[in-house]
Amino acid sequence: MSVGFLLAPSVGATHVNDDEIQYVLPPDAIPAITEPKFGDARWLRDADKVIGFEHEGEARAYPLRILAWHEIVDDTVAGLPVAVTYCPLCGTGIVFDRRVTDEPLTFKVSGKLYKSDLVMYDTKTESLWSQVAGEGIQGRLHGRTLTALGSTLAPWSEWRAQHPDTKVLSRDTGHDRDYDRDPYAGYDSDRSIGISGQTRGDVRGMHPKEFVLGYEENGHALAFRYSRLAQAGFAQTPFHGHSLLATFHADTAYLFDAASWTFHRGPDGAIVDQDGSAWDPRSGTSSNGQGLTRLAGVPSFWFAWSDFHPDTLVWGSFGVRSTTPADGARRVNAAQSVTLEFSGPVNETQRGEPAAWLSVDPAVNWTHQWKDPQTLVVRAPAGWPFGTVTVTVDAAVRDANGTLMEVPYSASFTVISYDTPGPATFSVLLAAVGAVLCWSWRRGRRR
Repeated sequence: MSVGFLLAPSVGATHVNDDEIQYVLPPDAIPAITEPKFGDARWLRDADKVIGFEHEGEARAYPLRILAWHEIVDDTVAGLPVAVTYCPLCGTGIVFDRRVTDEPLTFKVSGKLYKSDLVMYDTKTESLWSQVAGEGIQGRLHGRTLTALGSTLAPWSEWRAQHPDTKVLSRDTGHDRDYDRDPYAGYDSDRSIGISGQTRGDVRGMHPKEFVLGYEENGHALAFRYSRLAQAGFAQTPFHGHSLLATFHADTAYLFDAASWTFHRGPDGAIVDQDGSAWDPRSGTSSNGQGLTRLAGVPSFWFAWSDFHPDTLVWGSFGVRSTTPADGARRVNAAQSVTLEFSGPVNETQRGEPAAWLSVDPAVNWTHQWKDPQTLVVRAPAGWPFGTVTVTVDAAVRDANGTLMEVPYSASFTVISYDTPGPATFSVLLAAVGAVLCWSWRRGRRR
């Protein structure tokens, strides 16, 4: 195969400029696996991570212990030609449909990096492809896109439990590599980025190597933080016309289209829909046989996802609380204001239109004033209605960095009046009047 085109793209064919691409190794210095074999899995440990993929009942597992040395496996699963890709520098594991032109493409490792990410090439046109973007970046196919398929980055024990009949990629790759040694040991926790060793501080308040599950659709991107999903168990959030459900089980994140379902946490921590049915966080199926559509989420180090999607929203760290009335002190005067304190500055656009994300039940004419970008004061000019009033902040609110609320927030309080005497006040007054009359009567008798 000629590599001249890879080294010197033709004029006018560039989608990403040469100076944006790092030339690290010759093509195929990291050999892709183009004729994969499958065999014994006894050499795998339960905690070993695999990229799992299932199509039409056929399941396969591709261990990272192998992929760290090869980065691409060209395979065909139940008749579907796929490219299983892994970039150790970005932590990204993505499975693509290899059908881009009239025949399936074969992908290999170019030896180049774009934004520290794996750059692939196809053997038919020698075009360069970005893994995270899933797009041709140089060559005849620049600007063409690959279809990402739903896959799972999971511990071997988690994938095996779901797919006991799965096939496992064999260490018999035809290449002499030590698959018991991790060539990137320690890289996933330090602050060094890519091969340059340059360190990076927090990105929008998050460690650059924090793990996220990214999702992109029609130019809009969202990332779910693994650390917060692990605590919450699942997250449902609106996303440009529909609803996403991200779930977490055994150190594994899954992503589904939530369709018309509304989910909440059951008493035992289970995911429960509006009809009371429980849902499996791994398969996206309910106890009564319903099912959700699996989406192609991208597991990734945070720095990599944010570099490719600088305007991405983030789920998992933005919150709000009511300071007036304070938590636990829910009886208020009808004239009292409600103060909401956010954990960070609210997005400037949303600060100008709180009616789009804040509601009061029962409906009442309310006004607002921002004390500062993260403190909102809400008032009812004519007074809050007596009884229980609930102020709700929608989960779609985001901070200045694009971090979403984790869940809708509601503050309920009971409105009483200090202006109109209530039964207790009349009792006190009556007792006081009685005491005065009694005292006057006794004083009159002494006379």
